[in-house]
Amino acid sequence: MQRLITIILLFFSHLAYSDVVTLSEHGSYSIAPHVSYFIAPEQYQNFTDVLENNQSIQWINNTQPDINFGFGDGIYWLKTRLYNNNPWVHDWALEFSYAQLDQVEIYLVQDNALLQYQLGGDTVPYKKKSIKHPHTVFSLHLMPNEEYDLYIRVAGSGSIQIPMTIWEWDHFNEYTLIHFLLQGLFLALLLLWRCTILWFGLLNAKLFILTM
Repeated sequence: MQRLITIILLFFSHLAYSDVVTLSEHGSYSIAPHVSYFIAPEQYQNFTDVLENNQSIQWINNTQPDINFGFGDGIYWLKTRLYNNNPWVHDWALEFSYAQLDQVEIYLVQDNALLQYQLGGDTVPYKKKSIKHPHTVFSLHLMPNEEYDLYIRVAGSGSIQIPMTIWEWDHFNEYTLIHFLLQGLFLALLLLWRCTILWFGLLNAKLFILTM
């Protein structure tokens, strides 16, 4: 009887999640399709309340490739379950590529015990961010063959878009390097184009003066 009750509890516990994100050997994972969420009323503003009432909260499984709440002003809670199936990689990067989110908090939980808490977002001073990056980026330490619950609290007003990607750190560093190199190349070409226009403008003005 006890075993049956345990199986039932585990079953309903897994139903509370849209899916499990299994991290194996790929460079990056979009986790939005695996996320459940709810828009928080006043009694669920802090993490302790959410964790204690996790089973009674009406979480909504996200069915879209991205999470976009449109324009709003409030607190948004998201959660997913992570399983690290990569025996060689312990450290991962969680990136929120929409830089205009006011405040993002993450809570990494295992067996209802809080393992990691981190704060980021557009309103957090750059010097206080744990990862110095234009986007909101957090470091996750995940042991191999272990499951974790990831809770995310987003507070903001205006456009609430929450694109989330988990990266292997090496792949994230390569992606960041290439991204900034391409961005620098684009700005250099833009500057060259403007200088060329200015040069031709000055040349035409000089020729006009000489022909007067």
